[in-house]
Amino acid sequence: MGGKMDASEDYFYSQIGDAQLSVGARVNLMGAVSSISEGKKTKGTDFSTTLKIIDDSYSEFGFSVNFFAVVPTRLPCVRSIGDIISIHQLEVKLYKGIAHGVYNKKISSFALFEGNPIEGFHNYQKSVNYQATEHDDDLLSKINAWLLHNAPEAVRKDQLFPICHLKTGCPFDLVCKVLHVSITSEEDCLLFVWDGTDTRTANIEADLDLEGENPCPLHAGEFLPPAEKFCTFPLMGSVVWVFAGKHFKMISDLYGGGQWVKLQNMFCELHCGMLYGMLTPSSKIILVSDEESVVQYRLKNYDDRNVITMRRYPMSFSIPSRITVVDCDDVACITLRHSIAYPEVTHKCMCIVRLVAAYPWKAEDLISPVTGRYRVRFTLEDPTGRIRAYLCAEDGVNFFDGYPSSDVLASKMKKLLGIPDSSDGPTNCARNPPWFRCCLASYYLDKSQPRETRRYRIFGTKLVV
Repeated sequence: MGGKMDASEDYFYSQIGDAQLSVGARVNLMGAVSSISEGKKTKGTDFSTTLKIIDDSYSEFGFSVNFFAVVPTRLPCVRSIGDIISIHQLEVKLYKGIAHGVYNKKISSFALFEGNPIEGFHNYQKSVNYQATEHDDDLLSKINAWLLHNAPEAVRKDQLFPICHLKTGCPFDLVCKVLHVSITSEEDCLLFVWDGTDTRTANIEADLDLEGENPCPLHAGEFLPPAEKFCTFPLMGSVVWVFAGKHFKMISDLYGGGQWVKLQNMFCELHCGMLYGMLTPSSKIILVSDEESVVQYRLKNYDDRNVITMRRYPMSFSIPSRITVVDCDDVACITLRHSIAYPEVTHKCMCIVRLVAAYPWKAEDLISPVTGRYRVRFTLEDPTGRIRAYLCAEDGVNFFDGYPSSDVLASKMKKLLGIPDSSDGPTNCARNPPWFRCCLASYYLDKSQPRETRRYRIFGTKLVV
């Protein structure tokens, strides 16, 4: 471990259970991290964070330790729940009758070690004044051995929602993988999170009469991940946008993406039928190990979805409706995200989608008065994303089975859009459009910018209602 000093009375390690009885004293502790709070700015000039640590003398609730530093990079940056921390000269104080530790930035010191390391114990972060002792290795080994059978539960299954069960109106906890972090123009933090499941189907309340001047959005916010990052996202499962404000930017481990976390006390809202999350100052972000049972369970479910064809369908149903027939059985059935990230810009695919919006949507406007041909812009969605797709000319003739009467065409559009036949228009009801199979072909407008100018058209699809 390097730089070791001889063991002395000053560096005798107390057990956490004994430390709680030492209010007013300074103690040395070594324990496993069971909880991590977000770093934040204090009312003064410091930055702070709180960890909970456990050992075999005190493992049920965890002992809270408040850390303070003049810059956030000097705070402990724990990589994963279950890592081990050594703290020297920690002050034990009483707050509301509960003992807790206070890290004095002038005299206290710490070092962080990976829990269950592959080879040897080497600290991956330490304060500048930390000095290891000769018996640290023995204590690290002892705590690590105890952890093998008493791993901290950073998550509790009965308090967790997967993404497929998220709903608005109440706080909840979510264990998920952070795929990417963006910073908005307002300097707010935006997380893109995923757990392999699909968001619930939501009603659409957008006014179709305004679709021409105010199109239904394709995303829950204005900031998108870079194209090269988006192409690395898993091909199935909803990616939820989580707006974290300015409260959580100091968890530096999230910025590279790929870290599993527990988002505690999170809220959800709907925007044009798309679910997004929000964190408040009372929320918490807790790092979670890839080895946690709930993470392994999520990953196994995702792997099963990849193997079993029926489970690749959106999770809102077992099979799509039969309102369309397709003539593209020779192309793969993939998600919209898969298509958007496809290596070749021009390709054909089949997707299971629903019609969020159409422009125009009224039967009398679907055919151009100039050319006498169909020209309609559809906004299609599946659990992984939204796209605009065009239905024109002969593809429209095939889709609508010729040129039916205005009444028949109106009935077909209402069925696609989820508007009851008895309704006078979409402004009078919340819509829940049906899921259907659809063949899509991509093309581009500018050869020099193929991906930036990509468009989609519907082909080989017939509406049979």
